[in-house]
Amino acid sequence: VDSPGLGDSNGTRQDVCNIFSIKKFYQEHPTIGHCYPNIIFIFINASDNRFDEPNTFFVKSLKCLSKLNLVDTERPNVVGVMTHASHLGRKQEKWMSTFEEKRNSLKSIIF
Repeated sequence: VDSPGLGDSNGTRQDVCNIFSIKKFYQEHPTIGHCYPNIIFIFINASDNRFDEPNTFFVKSLKCLSKLNLVDTERPNVVGVMTHASHLGRKQEKWMSTFEEKRNSLKSIIF
């Protein structure tokens, strides 16, 4: 199932409609309603700070994934794709520490 992402250019109302459509699909589908999606991609710009604050729309949207029972915690099905990662730092130590911070922040929100 390919679904619209979150942060729709038509605004929050469209995001809510998208979330409820996904939820309804999984609740009403006769055979996959009890299954998790195979994979969920989350694309994030490495310089994006929207998940540093707990009350941003982005963080609330990510939390919806687990509330909709779409995240498999036993066999993780969420893949974070960080774009523009070269902006995290020129030195390897700085790059790795910043990457790990962002990775851990994302994991703590979803799992």
